[in-house]
Amino acid sequence: MKYAAKRIISCIIVAFMLCIVMMRCTYIAQNKVSYRKTAPFFEYKDEFDVLFLGTSHVKLGILPMELWDEYGITSYNFGCSSSHIPTSYWILRNALDYSKPKVVVVDCWGLSQPAKTDATFAFVHEAFDAFPLTATKVRTAFDLLDDPAAQSGEEGIQGEKPTKLGLLWNYSVYHKRWGEIGQDDFEPKTTVGYGGELRSFISKPIEFADKGDPEALSDDIVGRQYLERMIEECKEKDIEVLLTYLPYCVSNGNDWNEMDAVRDIAKKYDLGYIDFFEENIVNFNTDLADNTHLNPSGSWKVTEYIGDYLKMHYRLDDHRSDSRYDHWRSDYEVYSDYKMDILKTATDLNTYLMMLEDGNYRFDIAIGDEQVFNDSVTMELLDAKGIYVDVNDFETNNKGRVIVNVFRQEDPENMIDTSVFARPQNIDIPEEYAGRYATRYEVSESEGKINIVYYELYNPDNVINTVTVSIPQGLGFNDRLPNTLGTTFQNSMAVRVAE
Repeated sequence: MKYAAKRIISCIIVAFMLCIVMMRCTYIAQNKVSYRKTAPFFEYKDEFDVLFLGTSHVKLGILPMELWDEYGITSYNFGCSSSHIPTSYWILRNALDYSKPKVVVVDCWGLSQPAKTDATFAFVHEAFDAFPLTATKVRTAFDLLDDPAAQSGEEGIQGEKPTKLGLLWNYSVYHKRWGEIGQDDFEPKTTVGYGGELRSFISKPIEFADKGDPEALSDDIVGRQYLERMIEECKEKDIEVLLTYLPYCVSNGNDWNEMDAVRDIAKKYDLGYIDFFEENIVNFNTDLADNTHLNPSGSWKVTEYIGDYLKMHYRLDDHRSDSRYDHWRSDYEVYSDYKMDILKTATDLNTYLMMLEDGNYRFDIAIGDEQVFNDSVTMELLDAKGIYVDVNDFETNNKGRVIVNVFRQEDPENMIDTSVFARPQNIDIPEEYAGRYATRYEVSESEGKINIVYYELYNPDNVINTVTVSIPQGLGFNDRLPNTLGTTFQNSMAVRVAE
């Protein structure tokens, strides 16, 4: 009897140790995208008054750290790539196991999508991997995967087929990643923006689509059903709901009908609704990172508008003077440094000016190159800051260069950055790389000069051309061609150079 008891106890101990080992292996092997996005939520789960839900439009369009700095609002951004409304519903259900917000903001792009999840299952992992295994997560997997469209979706990570097991037990998906394991898997970095992200490009807007067939949005579409479930369940929990439709370049005419359908749903439930296509908040010539996402300039404008709306229509406390939220102040400083790093590493004048749309900065500018005036994007960026430039009046003593001095609004005497931009000599870019190249800057062996290295976009090892510049000259603004995704980047031809 004693021998049998010892064997049972030994088996239990071994099984327990194996569970611990498997949990640790699962954590190390899993892709850290979801962890990086949601780790701060779990750390401060009791502090969030507002939760944001939606697609990458939300992830790149609403910035919780800015809401903290300007309004003292504590919020978290759960926007995920291609998160259909049913996916957002289950993100909220999982989040509510840990948090009790006062307001939930739902962006409704994709309301008419016929599937519960995106065909790329890796996006579903981004949304749910970081949530612990609970009864809610089990219901999530069984509901989202009980969908023929999900079962026929694209293979995800490591050639994974969308399965309930893959969503509930990550190791079944990531066990082949051992050859990719790096330091970040043991000490992963987390988001500095509480789920919000910045994408610092400027893209040319595409032509907007005409309005589509309104009959495509019937009452029984799956997105509408889950949105109404979300609203009703929030009301049961005394959580306010605000609906939005964030700005982007409308390429599908049916999206106009989605905006109208969301307005009807908001009226049905007596909810607030912000249709940003009626508000004229962003400048599509300067505020797009690509055809469907906002850059920081656009997201700052949208975030400010939403912050004003939240403070006006809901009872949200300003926590900035509360010592219990001191870590929010320190986290904001980290976020502020992150923005400054983007500013200081901007490789062209237009991107630099776009980052200066941040209301925390003021700047002065000395333009010594009349060709800069030929760039309409540069002129619109300057106009947005209230800077009028006379095309007949440029500084001849600063020939060939544009110098920008930056200060903090609260400390105008203390300069925090000086950057110099100039136009390089004519560059030979092969036709197949038109609109698909980027630049980096390297110190030249020649004193007082700098190498501008042109390389294939997203492939820095494929160098197209290298130019050494000292007194830049030449090159106009007419070579902005769309890349294979249809995005035309509107970088200035005045690029950062060494003084």
